Amino acid sequence: MGSFKLNLHQHARDNRRGFLLILGMFLMTGMLTVTVVGLRRSLTDLSASNRYVSSHQALHLAETGVDQALRWLNDPTNASSVTPTNPYTCPGACVPGFAAGTSTTYTITTTGGTQRIITAIGRVTGPRSNVTRRVEVVARVFPSPAIPWAAYGEGQVVLAGESHVDSYDSTVAPYVPGCDPDNPVCGHQTGLIAKIQTNGTSSTAGDEAIRLRQEARLWGDAIVGPGGSAMSSIDVIAGVDPAAIYGTPVPPGAAGATCTVAGRCVANAPITPPTVTLPVGTPTGAPFPTATCAHTAKEYCVGAPCPVGVPMFSYSNLDTDTNCDVTLWGNGDLFLNDLHINGGGGQLILNGDITFTVTGPVQFDQDVLVSVQSGKQVQLYVDGDVTIKGGVLINTLNDKDPKKFLFSIKGYHPVSFVGQDAVMYMRMIAPGSDVWLSGGSHLFGAVVGRTVELRQYTQIHYDFSLQTPQNGKNVQILSWREL
Repeated sequence: MGSFKLNLHQHARDNRRGFLLILGMFLMTGMLTVTVVGLRRSLTDLSASNRYVSSHQALHLAETGVDQALRWLNDPTNASSVTPTNPYTCPGACVPGFAAGTSTTYTITTTGGTQRIITAIGRVTGPRSNVTRRVEVVARVFPSPAIPWAAYGEGQVVLAGESHVDSYDSTVAPYVPGCDPDNPVCGHQTGLIAKIQTNGTSSTAGDEAIRLRQEARLWGDAIVGPGGSAMSSIDVIAGVDPAAIYGTPVPPGAAGATCTVAGRCVANAPITPPTVTLPVGTPTGAPFPTATCAHTAKEYCVGAPCPVGVPMFSYSNLDTDTNCDVTLWGNGDLFLNDLHINGGGGQLILNGDITFTVTGPVQFDQDVLVSVQSGKQVQLYVDGDVTIKGGVLINTLNDKDPKKFLFSIKGYHPVSFVGQDAVMYMRMIAPGSDVWLSGGSHLFGAVVGRTVELRQYTQIHYDFSLQTPQNGKNVQILSWREL
């Protein structure tokens, strides 16, 4: 009996030990399961965190690519066209300074007119995350190259008929007229910097590379091309009606040139003038209803912002009748077959950043006003003849800044400023055309042509601020989105 009780107690103890063992194993399994689940969740959270950080890094890289593309476009040598190819693609990992496994590329595409589409891609790659983010920006370009001359003619520059060329600095003060034309340094001028230049070298009598006649005055330097002569390639008429050059004293003489006497110089290297590339696009729509635009006012939009109720401009040309005022609102591009603003007090009021591309002639008749509203920029690209008649006023009412109006002519076309007392604040770039200014016109800015000739009291007032390109002012962002 005693032995049976002892065995029974032993068996009970063995059962309790087995239960405790099973319970312990169960608890350990549970703890292990909880630990594994926790580790997995931690790894998932870590992976999500890594992807979150990588995603933000990739977006930052893409935005950095946009900034680099905008900087590329803000270089005036790139703004006018996407070169060398369209689209232009920044090489792989083209933005330096980031950690291994990250890269930024961008592509700039011309879609027509002055619009550019920037597509930037930021990438982050690694053992735990591979993230790519894309950003698209639509922008417009306003090329603003440096123009270091008051007048540049590839083959010849002529000043005659008491024409004058002097200078001022619009960033300091506006031009102040009334200076004695025989005073070599007027109080309102910035010094002797209004140079005229050519690559021409002719010394043939009557056809010299630079000619000053009939009391013409130049407050600056006359510079002919390499191989020319500072004395025989520059003809400054003496006698009854002498002309005069008030140039940089020698030494040092004009920068980049060798000067025999003050103001008469030979360039050390030939000049490469600015080129003109037309925005891509085609005129569309019906002809403008000229007959309905006489002694009245019309308003149209070319883009946003546009006042409520104003219709979009939808014509293939702009040809007004007598005394018609046309106001254009918004930012955008217009492609026209021709542009003609009739006289008798007609006005073209430009209330936006507008780029015209005209594939035919441009003509502003007697007493036309072309007004650029404050803070706006206008570009006028032309592949046709240009005629500006007497009394025309261009960009004279508000900012009076020649950097706000760019007049560019492609190829060879006659460019004539005829009639009395036109006043223009602008840059004219016509490297393939003969540019003729007469009738007492006043051009505040600069002119570039195949040849340039000033007659009949015409004056160019060179704006010193044109000597440097307008970096950082060539691009306007229209939209931003993540793809």
